Amino acid sequence: MTGYPENSIEACEKTLSLLPSFFEIDPRLTKDGVMVLMHDADIKRTTNGSGLVSDYTYEELQRFNLKDRKGNITPYKIPTIREVLEWGKNKTRITEHIHGITI
Repeated sequence: MTGYPENSIEACEKTLSLLPSFFEIDPRLTKDGVMVLMHDADIKRTTNGSGLVSDYTYEELQRFNLKDRKGNITPYKIPTIREVLEWGKNKTRITEHIHGITI
């Protein structure tokens, strides 16, 4: 969806406003051990930054903005897994995808 970046709470919320859904999420660990929602190990494709998630602290990652699927920079930030799970509580089902294994 234009304006809604993948792996963001905002995209999940928009999707739920259109149809009942469940979400597969991709957790990554930051340098300081915070689990965030990010499909790729490198943030270049999905943010206006570059480098590995694991090379940044969570606070450092917050200076970047997420891109939508057309490459447009949005005002949205990389969420933590905790934020996503809290958002989804009693709204939807969420599964985790870790290293090719869906849990």
